[in-house]
Amino acid sequence: MIIPSRLILSGLGLIFLIAFVSYYIQFPGLVSSAGIEPAGRIFPRVFPLLYKKLVDSESKEELVWHDLCSSWVKVDLLCETCCIIGILLSSMVASGIVHHGGLIMFVTFLYYFLVELGGVFYSFQWDTLLLETGFVVSLCLAPWSSSLVVVQVQQESSSSSSSSTTTTSSSTSSSNQVANWPIRFLLFKLMFMSGVVKIQSDCPTWKHLTALEYHFATQCIPGPLAWYVHQMLHPVILRCGVAMTFMIEIPGAFLLLCWKSKVRRIGAWLQILLQILIIFTGNYNFFNVLTILLCLACFDESAKQEEEEKKKIRSVNYELHLCFAFMAWMFTNMFEIKNLPAAAPLAVDAGHHEIQSVSAGGRDDVPQQQSNEWTISLSWTKEYCESMIETTIPVVICYMLLYMLSFLPEILALPNKRRKWKSIFHLLVCFVCIGLSSVPFMNISPGLRDVDNWSMLASQMFVKPWNYIQAFHFSNGYGLFRRMTGVGGSKGSMSTTMMTNHQSNSINSDGSTATSCRPTTTRKGWGGLEPSVVERPEVIFKGKFLRTGTYRELNFRWKPGDVTKGPKQVAPYQPRLDWQMWFAALGSYQHNPWLIHLIHKLLQGCGPVVELLDEPLLAKGDEKLVSIESLLYHYDFSSNLSIAKNISNECDDINQKDEPSHSADESWWIRSDPIREYVPKLVRDDPSLLQYLKAYGYATNTCLSLSDKCNLLQPGSNSMKLCRMVAAIRNVMA
Repeated sequence: MIIPSRLILSGLGLIFLIAFVSYYIQFPGLVSSAGIEPAGRIFPRVFPLLYKKLVDSESKEELVWHDLCSSWVKVDLLCETCCIIGILLSSMVASGIVHHGGLIMFVTFLYYFLVELGGVFYSFQWDTLLLETGFVVSLCLAPWSSSLVVVQVQQESSSSSSSSTTTTSSSTSSSNQVANWPIRFLLFKLMFMSGVVKIQSDCPTWKHLTALEYHFATQCIPGPLAWYVHQMLHPVILRCGVAMTFMIEIPGAFLLLCWKSKVRRIGAWLQILLQILIIFTGNYNFFNVLTILLCLACFDESAKQEEEEKKKIRSVNYELHLCFAFMAWMFTNMFEIKNLPAAAPLAVDAGHHEIQSVSAGGRDDVPQQQSNEWTISLSWTKEYCESMIETTIPVVICYMLLYMLSFLPEILALPNKRRKWKSIFHLLVCFVCIGLSSVPFMNISPGLRDVDNWSMLASQMFVKPWNYIQAFHFSNGYGLFRRMTGVGGSKGSMSTTMMTNHQSNSINSDGSTATSCRPTTTRKGWGGLEPSVVERPEVIFKGKFLRTGTYRELNFRWKPGDVTKGPKQVAPYQPRLDWQMWFAALGSYQHNPWLIHLIHKLLQGCGPVVELLDEPLLAKGDEKLVSIESLLYHYDFSSNLSIAKNISNECDDINQKDEPSHSADESWWIRSDPIREYVPKLVRDDPSLLQYLKAYGYATNTCLSLSDKCNLLQPGSNSMKLCRMVAAIRNVMA
């Protein structure tokens, strides 16, 4: 299989297009002057020189509200213009019209500018991954001139000699290989770091391989298939799935850097398999597609090399066997499989409906049985993992830099002097990109951060230039799913699965109460561990409406709320507010001042912000809020009664007695009683609320449409003309 470079370039353009369109759609409600986290509030801190040129006011202290709003409108105008330009240019790259490196670099800088102004809503690792990928691809893979040999050159003219054609083909193959190695190294860094941070976190769910028993219900925005996978897969399959994840992310990452193309392709297919499985069950915007795009760099081989590999069948089989042996050895080294000791027999007390453990000699009528249960767990400790990192990473970095230098003799043999010097410069750029990309490895283990550690000398050479470009996210560290969230307690011992039922009241969107009988867990424990209990924290807003005077739950578009609404597919689009609400539920409002500003905007009835929610009447202005209460709940996926055979018949008695509006079969979620008050009740125009917002730099009376914002600019100025044009484009897009 040959993946041409232009497919990678077009794919990157498509991902940038998705990112720009997603930013443009959510900009009014998220980071505009009327949004939750105004970009004008962040602009002076991240781009102080540009802000001084943009704002016409003499000093910050002399700004009245009108002047402040005017300056923020100029920031809005700049952001919207960058979005529109980014959409147009990324469309050109995606369609294959232009693949120039300078254009891709410019698109990357545009997205960097928007990400920096996006504040907390654009601080995700996939945003920095997209920026790093854009920089690496634009410098190493994309052509900067028609004669550059990074891309596939056209066939030589018929007048050229056969020897010249052979030499050109050889140089093209060499340059393609040089261009792909920085991309492969970036993919290695992403996957390897994502794997080792799980072990370094000492999270029990990763150590005992139970993470997937929580993941599907506790991820930020579950996909439609997540509910079914969470219910139907046995813990054996889920724990093997966690083991497979570790195998793909850690030892599988090393396959991506092998000098043998067949081994690299096996490693790439493993990564693609993992990303496809994640796509099926989760909504992670463009992250999974971007990772698959990086994998394509392992398939970009020359046709000549492809033909030679087909002739070496024995060699290929040898490589496959060697690859399989390496993965098998790593599996036996990373995991421990053992049989469990026999558990004590169980006796049922019919009078009290209790399950009791009986000792081996306590009863003669209960035969003692041997346990056939086995368990698998991670044998690597945090200390062993860090020792492995400190041993292997310096070797990998030195190997990569030396391997890049191995292309130098072939480049020096080129007869064309101009082509030779361009190829040398291109090799130097790729060499520096790998060196800069390796610097974040120094932060994943204490031993690698030691300045006296000579093994990291190769990376230490690039620390100073890395410090200069760090602000542009040119080279980043990664660590996805470091710790599993939503892990609840479990009742019962490790040798028994005690099922206790309690009544759980769920308030539906129409204000009715749905009563469901929730067991402590609907999954059986396995491998000597207690059944996994999911307690996904969720912040729920309940608003008091002016017309009715009653409280009702406010619905978000994508995050869990109403228990009767199932997960939806939203990727590759990322609803940033719904994502950030998930992070807010893990902490407190004191660390999330934007949440208080969100509540204030909802109380104001600010249109751009209200449209981020699933409240059409509130967005139209037909309803108004008087106050908002914020409560913290624990959520879990519900269990369909036809699937969960171990639910007691008492559930049916409760459901028949209370006659709920929605039966347990119709509910996708179940939730607990309110755990605590997340934010004290807030009332519109509360002086303490306004004082709190002003202390954090939020303007409390900025909620204008883009057309109205244009009126704040100087009449007849270029800024006003551009604002009218941008407003017209948004009206057409709406």
